[in-house]
Formats: sequence, C-alpha cells, structure tokens
Amino acid sequence: MRYFAFVAALLLAFVAGQYFGNAALLAKINAYFAEALSDPKTSAAMASAIFALLSLAVQYSIGRKQAVIGTRQAEASRISADAASLTAKNAGDRAIATMRIEWISELRKTISEYHSILMTRSEMTEDSHLKLSDLGTQLDLLLNVDDPAQKALWDVLDQIYKTTGIDNRQKLDVDLISAGRAVMKEEWEKIKREMRGATVQ
Repeated sequence: MRYFAFVAALLLAFVAGQYFGNAALLAKINAYFAEALSDPKTSAAMASAIFALLSLAVQYSIGRKQAVIGTRQAEASRISADAASLTAKNAGDRAIATMRIEWISELRKTISEYHSILMTRSEMTEDSHLKLSDLGTQLDLLLNVDDPAQKALWDVLDQIYKTTGIDNRQKLDVDLISAGRAVMKEEWEKIKREMRGATVQ
C-alpha cells in the first residue's frame, strides 16, 4: 500500500510537471525515476505498485460495465413484467366481455319468449301461467335492479304481466322495446370498452 501511494504521488507530480511546464520539477522526477529503476528491489516494488494500480483500474471498469448490464437487465425484467400484467388484464377483460355477450343473448331470448306469450294470447292457460312464471323468475335473476336501465326494463315487463287484456298489453309493447334497447345499448358499450382493455365500472 505504501508503494502504491508512492507511485501514485510520483505519477501525479510527473503529470503536473508536464502540464505546467515546470522543467526543473520534471528533471528531478526523471532523475529520481532513473535512480529508483537502477535498484532491482525498488524496480520490482514500483512494478508491483503499477500493476496493482492497473488492476484497480481494470476492476473499476469491469464493475461499471457490470452495473450498467445489471441496470439494463432490471429494466428489461420490469418491462417484461409490465407486458405480462397487461396481457393478463386484457385476457381478463376479454373473458368478461365474452360472458357479457352470453348474458345479453340469454336476456334477449328470455324477453322474446316472455313477450311472445303475453302479446299473442288473449286467454292464459295453466301451461302459459307456468311458463310465464318460469320466464319471470329467469328475468328477475338476469336483471340487476340496481342498474337504472335494467330496473326500467324490469318495471315494464312486470307491468305487462299485470295488465289484463291483450289489447292493453300490446299498448305497452313500445315501452318494452324501448327499455330493452336501452339495456342492450348500455351493455354493448361496456363490451366495446372491455374489448379495448378499458376498465368498466
């Protein structure tokens, strides 16, 4: 360590002499180097110190490169994790959109059956009442009454069911179609956003 400091001091002095143009200092340093190198032990010690200095410089350079590589690897890992997370989210959104499409299809089919019975039969048989009861239960389970559009649709369906006389029920047909379309439109908008990967409330 003593030789390392010694060589470092000499090198600094040499550089300073060269830079500032101090000929006397430069001559003294050259003379000192010539005298020091004439002694084998001193030469070996200086060589060891220079080798140690060079080793430190190489290790420092390698360490910096490894640090840069480590930083790049960490950034690549982060990007990869972000991409995996986004892929999973998009897959989840599409799965929800698919379930929503199936729900719309089931709702449309159930309303159509319910509507067909109520709008075409002036007299209800026992089988008709049983079928309407079954369809009404399905609609009750399919619709979310906390959603304003779905609540409006349920109210129209219930009103038609409770209305006597086919002519009176048919007068409510426009309200039913309007309420049904409002629900379908709302759900299709959600599906489009889910397919694009947007969060739907």
